Amino acid sequence: MTGTHQSVDNNEDEQHKLGRSPTKAISPQELSLPQKTATGLTSLEPLFHAIHSLFDERDQLMFDTRRSADELDKLLAPVRNALELIDCDLLLNEALYGRSLSNISTKHKVWPIHQKVLPTVDEKGVLRYIHIMEEPDVFSMGIFVFPPGSTIPLHDHPDMCVLSRLLYGSLRLRSYDIISTALQNSTLIERFVKRAFSSSSFNETMLNVKMNSETKMSAPAVTALYPLEGNVHEFICDHANENGGGAAVLDILFPPYNFEERDCTFYEQTSCEKLRAIEQPSDFHCWNGRFGMLGGLEEDKDVTNE
Repeated sequence: MTGTHQSVDNNEDEQHKLGRSPTKAISPQELSLPQKTATGLTSLEPLFHAIHSLFDERDQLMFDTRRSADELDKLLAPVRNALELIDCDLLLNEALYGRSLSNISTKHKVWPIHQKVLPTVDEKGVLRYIHIMEEPDVFSMGIFVFPPGSTIPLHDHPDMCVLSRLLYGSLRLRSYDIISTALQNSTLIERFVKRAFSSSSFNETMLNVKMNSETKMSAPAVTALYPLEGNVHEFICDHANENGGGAAVLDILFPPYNFEERDCTFYEQTSCEKLRAIEQPSDFHCWNGRFGMLGGLEEDKDVTNE
């Protein structure tokens, strides 16, 4: 992928696509202790507790993504429930003003926040990504901030589960189930080798899919995708939604993207049953940012610059 601003080290860059970010690893034991998390925000403590419940006594995740969608849905239920209980106003107030929940007597409506994420970006339609935390190869968490009229184009999540909580605003969700084939069922290593050493172009890579009905999400909705079900999707933030102020989504990825095994691929629809892999759309940009105590990566950087 090509960026429009500054060049960065390629190895570091590979960690930044759609929610990847270099960060110090955080052990599972620390997830339930807000003073030791990447944010220090007590408003997220129930969510950290829920994620911690997914680990066994050996600090290993008690599920893998090869399970059925029904099994994964049941196992991830504590995290979904915690996401549903997040109070957007409390979270954003605590992030912006640095107050604990016990000290917030009056909640200020601070959203929409797309013009409050720092450093500011002059280009219209640029998404912002606010990194929260990551345990490499286990999970990552962050917030995507949509200005009005922005879109995250159609993309996949190889062998991953993703839970998304709409914090404010509304989005249109278009998604596709992946229809299993020999290529799509290949192991992670086989998939990487095929991508790295194949002489085929992106346009020759096709995905068999089943198109789902388009849905409109409004806060505080939570949606989930799995290795096959809903795995390829796009989010669309219309210019004129009910609050006119864009949207924000808190995403949790199990496990996060990485270049070697779980790289992100963009697609275009060729029919109701076929998607074609494409290069990243040239008009899609998503920049790191910080909002109060959240985010604050080391560089002003286009996270889609790869």
